[in-house]
Amino acid sequence: NGGTNDICGLLKQSYLVKANTTSVSLGVIEDGIQYIRGQAISNFFLGIAPPPPFGSDHDTLTSLGYIPSRMDADVRLTTPVAIPPQGTSTRANVSMYRYYSRALCTGCDPIVELGLDVCSVTTSFNASSRKLVIESSQAVVGHHRVLGMMLERSGVTTGSLVVRGLCVLFVLASFTTSQKTVRWMDSVALTSWYKKLLHMIAPSLHRYQHRLLNLPYFCFNSDIFVVGYVTAVLLDEKACTLYSRALFRWNRDTPSSWTSWYVYLRILSMNFRWVWLNCFLVKIIKLMANFVSATRYTSRNFVVGYFNFSSITYVYVAGLALVYRHNFLDFGNSDMVALTPDMQHLDGISIDFFDSTLMRGYPGLVLVMFLNLMGVLSIDLAVNFKWWRKVSNNSLGRQHIYNSTSIITDMGYVFVDWPDFKG
Repeated sequence: NGGTNDICGLLKQSYLVKANTTSVSLGVIEDGIQYIRGQAISNFFLGIAPPPPFGSDHDTLTSLGYIPSRMDADVRLTTPVAIPPQGTSTRANVSMYRYYSRALCTGCDPIVELGLDVCSVTTSFNASSRKLVIESSQAVVGHHRVLGMMLERSGVTTGSLVVRGLCVLFVLASFTTSQKTVRWMDSVALTSWYKKLLHMIAPSLHRYQHRLLNLPYFCFNSDIFVVGYVTAVLLDEKACTLYSRALFRWNRDTPSSWTSWYVYLRILSMNFRWVWLNCFLVKIIKLMANFVSATRYTSRNFVVGYFNFSSITYVYVAGLALVYRHNFLDFGNSDMVALTPDMQHLDGISIDFFDSTLMRGYPGLVLVMFLNLMGVLSIDLAVNFKWWRKVSNNSLGRQHIYNSTSIITDMGYVFVDWPDFKG
């Protein structure tokens, strides 16, 4: 915990206690609706408008362009706090359990964030009113916070695991099979029926590994694997995003340590899964451009030729921007205000799922994702222009670029310039 992650201040209140009580467990609840104005792109180009007046109600907020985007219920419970003698103040560390429930729309199942913090509280007791007063409450800086999430487990998330497992089995079986070389036998040599049956079931193999295809090349070019893995990613995208965003929000303001760097790498790995969406998008655009073009099977179709990567390196480069998507989404949600029950009765205020804090930033994120992809493809084409020209003049290279949905063109080509070669 750093100073910016201090959430213990909510305990600073007065609590009525029963007579002859020596200790009491504290409990606080705070609920409300979060309103958001603007998008990441509009915030970037137009800036963030001034905040609304303090205590604004629903009508005032909506007139200023705010949209209800999330319902919150924050419950804090502590371990027993000793009641000090009358007229004295004591300081003690108490454990605070947090149950932070959030719903992304009206009727949506809530997502609960669980937390365990250690708070340093200063207490005093007023015997006449029988009230325990928390004079101050602060987090213990340097304490390791315990974070957990309660997420819905459904057929969708289970299906994601099944599809991902099938994809892994498919690529292992297919790639392993592609590494084998079969020796084809002359039918005259198969003199008996059992030799023919044995050759049909288990032909003789030369177990020499070829070097034409490596595993990453096979995965990125395989339509079945890319479509299957994109399906698996989309099926559990909600759970993954909620979990990684919770980690990101707490880790962002945490002092640098090996623990924070480990959590940061976990967040990057979860966000980097979107590289498969990049590959799927390139394949779809390449397929559609090939289908609608009049020059389908020639090297004159610039659009089809444009949507290819020269090597796997550029696929990873295109995915680097995607690991920072939480920063993009948080920037789009930066103009946020809360409407609490002491300002207005909250019943009757509805929230649309597509206006929620989770979904509202995705259209802009997809646009940035596409522009980033176009930029990387343009850089690849410009940097390797001579190489692309040689590949497109090669018959096998043209088949690879223009007549297939493969997106990685590098097959280990070595071009040799032969002076005065007439073909």
